[in-house]
Amino acid sequence: MIFFGSDPYANFTEAKLLEAVRTVELEFKPGTKSAYSNFGMMLLGHLLAARAGLGYEALIRRDVCQPLGMSNTVVTLSAAQAAHFAQGYRAMMRLGPVVLGLRSDPWFAKSSLDGAGALRSTVADIEKYLQANCSPEGYPIEQALRESHRELFKVDERMAFGMNWIILQGQTLKQPVIWHNGGTGGFSSFLGIAERSRVGVVVLANSGESVDDLASDILRDLAKAAQ
Repeated sequence: MIFFGSDPYANFTEAKLLEAVRTVELEFKPGTKSAYSNFGMMLLGHLLAARAGLGYEALIRRDVCQPLGMSNTVVTLSAAQAAHFAQGYRAMMRLGPVVLGLRSDPWFAKSSLDGAGALRSTVADIEKYLQANCSPEGYPIEQALRESHRELFKVDERMAFGMNWIILQGQTLKQPVIWHNGGTGGFSSFLGIAERSRVGVVVLANSGESVDDLASDILRDLAKAAQ
């Protein structure tokens, strides 16, 4: 389905998630290794929402978006938001001077399992989130932001994980770099922070091609200028 640009999660229901939890076989003992998992993020989002007695979108808006003033970060788009929603392209094909974009349907558009990547946002809203993570002081959720950056699992001397943040001890910048990237059908993203310099970068693209290298180069240059 991904080849044709459709949503691979369109038919993945809550019942299927819970059945998968019952039958899944772990690849390694918890706490011994690390691996990113969309399945894990779906489950985490489901459990947090269930614990709060809210839908996932309502929970995120209450606990993150409203305290940070992020009014355009949602799962379900309004008519006005849908009119400005970017078309995603899963791949670009270059035939001489002609560039063809292969379109993709939005992922998680019909799924209730939103924790793995269903949020839609704007650069202005994500900039607010970036600023809050760079300098949490004074924000209503300051403690939660700081706690999310705390190391929870150490892979080696250079790499660790916070609350879904990847923490790298930058060899070039000589300071921790906290970041995460994302990719769904037709979209890619990167948000990173140079912790001591308190500068960061966010790059959002309506293409499936990675923006990691571009964003990392920008973050490195910003951090060097701030030193």
